[in-house]
Amino acid sequence: MADYKVSVIIPTYNNGKYIEKCIRSVLDQTYKNLEIIVIDDGSTDDTKSICESFMEGETKVVYYYQQNQGVSVARNYGIEIATGDFVMFVDSDDWLSDDCIETLVLKADGSDIISCCCNVVGEKQEINHFFESSFVAKNRQEKECFLLQISDFDRGQPNKVNYTAIGVPWGKLYRRSFLISNKLQFKIDLKRLQDNVFNMYAFELADAVTYIDVPLYNYRVNHISTYKMGYSASIQKTVIHERMKFLNDFGYNRDSEIYNTFHAECAKRSMWAMRDYLVSNKLNEGKRLILESIREGRLLQFKEICSNKRLNHKYLIAANLMRCNCFFLVKILFDFDLKRTERSL
Repeated sequence: MADYKVSVIIPTYNNGKYIEKCIRSVLDQTYKNLEIIVIDDGSTDDTKSICESFMEGETKVVYYYQQNQGVSVARNYGIEIATGDFVMFVDSDDWLSDDCIETLVLKADGSDIISCCCNVVGEKQEINHFFESSFVAKNRQEKECFLLQISDFDRGQPNKVNYTAIGVPWGKLYRRSFLISNKLQFKIDLKRLQDNVFNMYAFELADAVTYIDVPLYNYRVNHISTYKMGYSASIQKTVIHERMKFLNDFGYNRDSEIYNTFHAECAKRSMWAMRDYLVSNKLNEGKRLILESIREGRLLQFKEICSNKRLNHKYLIAANLMRCNCFFLVKILFDFDLKRTERSL
């Protein structure tokens, strides 16, 4: 096994409840050639004192504090100052299995990205397999499964219930020279789904990606306990723009499977934003915001949405109703759907 140095980057914000277990799990790894870089994004709780306590007599842990700028800035700074051959991101409320890094490093030769699956930890513990088995993807055709799952959450996953997908940044080793040479960074203007967009480009540009179907990362979900409204139209616009730019830049607009999957996601995101406009505002205000966003190109046109046969029937019905100016019926539909969702939680 090559003696690669691994830089573990842990961005954190007000996570004093879990950060100690997270850092301890990295220090307890069976693989020892590593550094731990904690980037504190402006915490106001006891996160700082907990992190600094690890630095007493422990040369592997370094701690940096920055004014609150977001997780993307924190991760990008971690990449910049890392000294390892590979970087690994760990969310500060999660933790690693003892042999996580060693198992990934064993498969690192020849790959720019090495990924595992995860244990999902909530009221009970389940394994979330991203794919059915381990494999190495070395060309565009073999790597298409990553892009399809990034856009279509459930694509390729063999689980009864999926809590997460391959687009997350954690549970992976990234060859640092690969990130630097391709100028891969998390987009700081994207307030949500930065990791998803980052990996869209990373998987495409990697010479080889190794997936290990072993749950080596422990992903905590019990802090996600309530239904949340979808992202705003401005966030959806940025994601839609990034998807379309990616399709055009890498020629996937000529690949019907990729294009149709990504377009269905863009249609779904447009509908999420429209739903939130109608549910969060009075009917006339919601209608105005929807029509304004469509005119300004922040959301897809009703005609584009209605033409996408992969979209959920509920959204196809809603889009056709809006196309006929029946916004009051759409609002009733969305209000009912959200109440039903809340009752199921």
